[in-house]
Amino acid sequence: MLTVNEIIAATGGKIVKLMSKHFKCLSTDSRTIQKGEIFLALKGDNFDGHDFVHKAINIGDGAIINQNVLYAQHNVPITDLDFKGTLITVDDTLKALYQIGSLKRQNFKGPVFAVIGSNGKTTTKELTSSVLSQRFKTLKTIGNNNNHIGLPRSLTYMDSDTECLVLEMGTNKPGDIKQLCEIAPPDYAIITNIGFEHLEGFKSIEGVRDAELEVLSFASVVIANKDDKFLMEALNKSEYHKKITYSINDDTADVIAKNIKTSPEGNIFHVYYEGKHIELKTKLFGLVNIYNCLSAITAGLFLGLPFDLIKRGIESYNGMPMRYEFLKIKDRTIINDCYNANPSSMKEAIKELKRISNKNGRTIAVLGDMFEMGDETLNKHIELGRFVNNEEIDILVGTGEMMLYAINEFKGQKFYFKNSLETANFIPTITKPQDIILVKGSRGMKMEKVTEAIKNAL
Repeated sequence: MLTVNEIIAATGGKIVKLMSKHFKCLSTDSRTIQKGEIFLALKGDNFDGHDFVHKAINIGDGAIINQNVLYAQHNVPITDLDFKGTLITVDDTLKALYQIGSLKRQNFKGPVFAVIGSNGKTTTKELTSSVLSQRFKTLKTIGNNNNHIGLPRSLTYMDSDTECLVLEMGTNKPGDIKQLCEIAPPDYAIITNIGFEHLEGFKSIEGVRDAELEVLSFASVVIANKDDKFLMEALNKSEYHKKITYSINDDTADVIAKNIKTSPEGNIFHVYYEGKHIELKTKLFGLVNIYNCLSAITAGLFLGLPFDLIKRGIESYNGMPMRYEFLKIKDRTIINDCYNANPSSMKEAIKELKRISNKNGRTIAVLGDMFEMGDETLNKHIELGRFVNNEEIDILVGTGEMMLYAINEFKGQKFYFKNSLETANFIPTITKPQDIILVKGSRGMKMEKVTEAIKNAL
């Protein structure tokens, strides 16, 4: 999938030792490298991959290094080092990663989708790949590796017969999307939504939108959520882009979801497009996943896939851990959405909790702190508490230093704990049959401990 010739052509590097000429992919982590991979030694603020070159190259089949950094670390000339694999030197290993990824993209002639937005990117990327792979051999970014390291590394998995790329692109400051698009210019952009994310870097929701829409300098076609009015306000000013829209609420969109129902197995809904429609039964829950499905469905329709292949792609997808998982445990329902959180995704999750509530059980929101809010941290937690109160949730359980401010705004029954371990010990003692429990917080809060505690206690 990656050859020595490609590496040299991309980086202008020098071959010190030639053993393997072909590699399965490029690895930047000596802990997970496997046979057949080539290791690239990156140097960061708190680590240096050159410290692990010996280990990595003896597990994998080669390494790409900066010989000056290696000499500084080990105080021996590179010629004195005994490596069992191919060894290539470059002036800057991070730049080399960009160059290798860029060359792989330049040599690729098929359609390239960039998946961007404040929420739902990884699920949308997975769904889009599942749909498009029904007809095309599709490569997607690995997991949620959507940054300047993960995206180019994912491109090294590309085979000569790859037909389509689906690349998730993340951002936490202005310029990130532009940088990723320069490495792998997309033909088409899927924009899930614009919300309050990474305010520490963006300062405002307008800053978030501007950063996400850096993609417009590269993509010629935009697939967008028409129900996101803040997003559409900006897109409608971009007259030089073809826009294909999807919606739940707006019948003027190109692709529309209607007749939405929730079954014990997942969402059921009908999709309408150009006078045709089809029923889909997914393994996913929540309105947010209807939107994620619509993104993927619209991408498939744009590339000319028939409804039967799109249906197969959507219905075969099983979801991802800790992202809107609906768990049924002893007559209780847990919405396990612990992977991450920001003000927008928190509000959507609360609305979903309210939407599926029933008169026989209580709604319980177990919420952890939201990170990377910058100067807005206090205000956004206070605002969240008021929002939960207005949605008439029965019980609010706050976890973390900042969630105390949300708790103070809530008028109903409430509990507060300093960390997820304390919350995990408490929650199983108050749950009752028919309760619906939302567990959500930023990744660093480790709110999955709460979900595990409920499962283990019942």
